Amino acid sequence: MIRPSQHGFREEYSCVSNLLSFLESVTASVDAKQNVDTIYLDFANAFDKVPHQRLLKLRAHGIDGAVCDWIGAWLKDRWQKVQLGGSTSNWQQ
Repeated sequence: MIRPSQHGFREEYSCVSNLLSFLESVTASVDAKQNVDTIYLDFANAFDKVPHQRLLKLRAHGIDGAVCDWIGAWLKDRWQKVQLGGSTSNWQQ
């Protein structure tokens, strides 16, 4: 299930090895005089700051396929609670 290009969740692989692999690929393309386009996605805060219903409407903005499927699966049937100091909220969907 895990592809060879996957660096997370694999022994001896990390964010650093992922970046080095990416850099090697981009450098080889530039050396071969090929065009290189990159898109950086930072989902670290997307799930905290963007209303989930808006994230689920990405298809309307041209983002589809595996990315939308992944986001939809991530948001489906999720529960959370918040802890601040010594206080904890109830679980909320």
